[in-house]
Amino acid sequence: MTRAAANVARAMREVARTTATELSSQPVTMLLILSGILMTALIPLLHFHDFGEPGRLVRDGGLAYQLAIGTVVSVFAVSRSIHAELEDGTALAALAKPLPRPAFLAGKWLGVMSVAAKFWLATLAMTIVAARISPRFTDLGGEGVVYVADSTAQALALMVPAASLIAAGILDNRRRARFCLAGISLMLRLSLALLAVTLLFDRQWRFAPSFANADLAIATASVPILFAIAAISAIAAALSVRLPAAAVMTAAVGIVAAGLSWDALTAFSPLLEFVPVPNIQSFWLADELSRNGAIGPAYLALSFLHAAAISAFALAGGSAALRGRDL
Repeated sequence: MTRAAANVARAMREVARTTATELSSQPVTMLLILSGILMTALIPLLHFHDFGEPGRLVRDGGLAYQLAIGTVVSVFAVSRSIHAELEDGTALAALAKPLPRPAFLAGKWLGVMSVAAKFWLATLAMTIVAARISPRFTDLGGEGVVYVADSTAQALALMVPAASLIAAGILDNRRRARFCLAGISLMLRLSLALLAVTLLFDRQWRFAPSFANADLAIATASVPILFAIAAISAIAAALSVRLPAAAVMTAAVGIVAAGLSWDALTAFSPLLEFVPVPNIQSFWLADELSRNGAIGPAYLALSFLHAAAISAFALAGGSAALRGRDL
C-alpha cells in the first residue's frame, strides 16, 4: 500500500470512528436501540399462539423488529449525518485532509454500520433469549409436564434496559461519560451477558452448560438481516447526497416494502423484474427455521455477496452524485 493510499485509509477510518461516536451520542439513536431491545424482551408476554411450533411467534417477531428498527436506525443515522454535513459545510473539514469524496461517503456508511451492527447484535441476543422464554411443555419432575414460560429469564430480560440506563446515569454522573454512548454500550454488553447466562442454565435454572439451552439457529436467519440493513443504508447514503433526511426515510421505507413483496409484484407484472429494487425477501429467512430447518453457509455467503454488490453499486452512484455537487 502506497503512502497516499494509507493516508486515505486512515482518514476514512477516522471519518467512520467520528461518525459512529457522534451517532451513538444522539438521544434518538439510543431510544431507537432501547425500543428494539425492550420490544423484543416483551414479546413472550404477548405470546398467545405458537402456530404448532414453540417459540416461533417470538422468533419471527424479534427478527421483524431487527429488520424494521434496524432499517430506521441506519437510514435515519446515515441520512442526517451525510446531508446535514453537506448542507452546513462541515464535510469540507473532512474532505480537506485531503480525502476523496468516495472515501468520505464510504467512511460515513461504515460509521453508521458500526452503530447498526451493535443494535443488530444486541437484538439478536435478546431474540434468542426471548425464544427460550416463550411458553412450552416442560418436565418439572414432581409436578409433571407443564406448559410454562421461563419466568426467571423473562425478569432478567426486562432488567437489561433498566439496568443499562441506571448504570449509564451513574457513569455520566461519576465519570462524566456520555450518557447515550454508555447506555448503548451497556445494552449490548448486558444482552450478550444474559445470553451467556442462559446457555449455562437449563429452563429450570439448574447449572447445565449446553448450547441446547437456547435456539442458536436463530443467528443464521438473523445474519442476512444485517446484510439487508447494510444494503439499505448504502442506498440511503447515496440518496442523502441530494435528498433531505425525510425524503430518504420515505424512499427507504418504500424500498423495503417493495423488496419484501417483490416476488408477488413480479409475478403480477413481469416487467417489474427490470426495475432496480433489491429483493429484500431474499434476506428474510425466518420461515426456513420452521420444523428444525436450517440455513446453510452457502446461502449465507450468497446473501453476503448480494448485499455487497448492492452496497457497492449504491455507494458508487452516491460518489458520482457527490462529485457533481458544490460544497
